Amino acid sequence: MSKLNLKNLLSLAAAIFGLVTLFASSSVLFGYSDVLEKEGNYPSFILWVNLLTGPLYLLAAIGLAYSRKWTLYLLLIILITLVISITVFILLLKNGENYETETLVALLIRITFTSMLTLYAYFKTIKKIKR
Repeated sequence: MSKLNLKNLLSLAAAIFGLVTLFASSSVLFGYSDVLEKEGNYPSFILWVNLLTGPLYLLAAIGLAYSRKWTLYLLLIILITLVISITVFILLLKNGENYETETLVALLIRITFTSMLTLYAYFKTIKKIKR
């Protein structure tokens, strides 16, 4: 049995996050589930970014579980994508577009979570390089 440590917890969290992201974005975009269907102003590009990053979080979970160096680069790609998407979102807000507060909060949570994973992968990668 695998021991419960930070690496395993973060890997599991990334996998769950990826699955939830994939399910939530695809269900709203493709309308196959009424679970998350509600009226609101969701910019479609945010949903597409979430659909793209969902599988990337799953790959990152595998990379974290097996301590692969490429995980750092994958997480950086996800983080950069999220920063670009929140920048575009803020520009839309400045132009008077309607939005849901939940969208902004969700983006901030994603960026925080991905930053945490990226920092963990960075410090693990640096340790491997120094050995």
